[in-house]
Amino acid sequence: MSPRSTASSIDEYVAEFPAETRKVLEELRSLIRASAPEAMEKMSYAIPTFDLHGKHLVHVDLAGRCVNRLPLLQALRGQAAA
Repeated sequence: MSPRSTASSIDEYVAEFPAETRKVLEELRSLIRASAPEAMEKMSYAIPTFDLHGKHLVHVDLAGRCVNRLPLLQALRGQAAA
């Protein structure tokens, strides 16, 4: 298991990885931004997190060689009701 990141921003987190992985992370970040332009970026649980309307929308974590996306759909349900 990789050591837990100490990055204080998503930019710092992304910079910790090799170029190929950084590219994938930036593409995923762009997709999230395009899909939820009002989402706020932050680090939570030592991983990049995107919050929408005060709730976690997506956590992006790297485990081994794959990108794991952990969507939390409650925020999207709130957005759809607005």
